[in-house]
Amino acid sequence: MATFGTASFDVLLDNDGRLPAWQRDPGVVIEPVPYANADHVQFRGRGSPRLRLHIAVETDWDWSILQSYLGDGVPKTLGDPFGLGESHANMCLVALSGARLAWTEDWDADAEFIQVSVS
Repeated sequence: MATFGTASFDVLLDNDGRLPAWQRDPGVVIEPVPYANADHVQFRGRGSPRLRLHIAVETDWDWSILQSYLGDGVPKTLGDPFGLGESHANMCLVALSGARLAWTEDWDADAEFIQVSVS
């Protein structure tokens, strides 16, 4: 059982049967230079660590809490997303999409978290 703030949920396997992994979106901007047959490349660092999870939320209460956290910009702790007993601080929920399953009270959803730098 994973947690984010005060909400609890289960992390499910990806569609290909694997656990999700950390990703980094590179901060690279490539712009073509007009009439020069060349590109201007600008590096902006490695990007923030991202984690996309397929989750199952068991209660409407937890679902509404996750929705309230969406895009609020307040970092929270993501607790034990891989079942290893580890937590990740300074995480923000940046995307959440899902639907309630008709045969149960669970919500089946995809959530995306990003780790932010706090100074």
